[in-house]
Amino acid sequence: MDNNNLHKTDDFNTGTIDEKMCPRCGKFLPKAVSFCTECGFNFSEKEKSSSSPSAVTVIAAAVVIALLTGGCCVFFLLKDMLASSGETSEADIITEPSFSEALSSEPVTEMPENDGIYEMGTYKIGKDIPKGAYILTGAMDDAYYGLYSDPECNNTISSKWFKGSAIVNLETDDYVEFLWCNAVALEDFDGENSPFEHSGMFRCGVDFEPGTYELVPTTDQGYQMYYVHDSVRLIEDGAIYASGNHGFENGTKVTVKEGEILELSWCILEKNE
Repeated sequence: MDNNNLHKTDDFNTGTIDEKMCPRCGKFLPKAVSFCTECGFNFSEKEKSSSSPSAVTVIAAAVVIALLTGGCCVFFLLKDMLASSGETSEADIITEPSFSEALSSEPVTEMPENDGIYEMGTYKIGKDIPKGAYILTGAMDDAYYGLYSDPECNNTISSKWFKGSAIVNLETDDYVEFLWCNAVALEDFDGENSPFEHSGMFRCGVDFEPGTYELVPTTDQGYQMYYVHDSVRLIEDGAIYASGNHGFENGTKVTVKEGEILELSWCILEKNE
């Protein structure tokens, strides 16, 4: 009971006692009485109604808040208000939305699958382009790829200019840049890649048959080079510049075995009769 409605009096035979005021008619009555002798007001009903709002009142207030704000915060407010009313049950509790659900009601749109062709641009290896071996085919006469440790392509790890085709292993978590060429996973490539038609990198047993071949220069400027890599997994950057395999004249031969990779620059193979 509110102490502001109590005061001292000695109008009763028992002497000075505490009284309380009826909130309906204002009559002062002994503190112990349950009903007002003037208007019949039930003091126990007042104490019950003043203790906490009913669940119905709480829910109605929450609905109004939801209509006014349109926000997801009403779920949290409603739960707190119901809990404080002391009238909650399992049926009253509303499941709170997750943080991500509360932030967005829009469905998540999945990114379209890549068609397997990676065009000119920069890619994060392992994220934008899967790790593995790729064949690069040039869209122009000269093409380029570079491996970098940063997305801005400032810190070069390795790079190569090439004609025709190139094979590259992408096994790190760095960045790769393709210029004037497209990349396709080597295992998915079904195009033409012939060492009898152009320079580039070629798989022995796939692009041509194992054997010994004559090398035919396509320039007279002394730029022609060749190199045989042990396998796709062991392709060495810059290996084509090894001593003795460049600037050769007609009549130079090369022997290539199954599974090896032949790299040609400014020269092609002559077909065996």
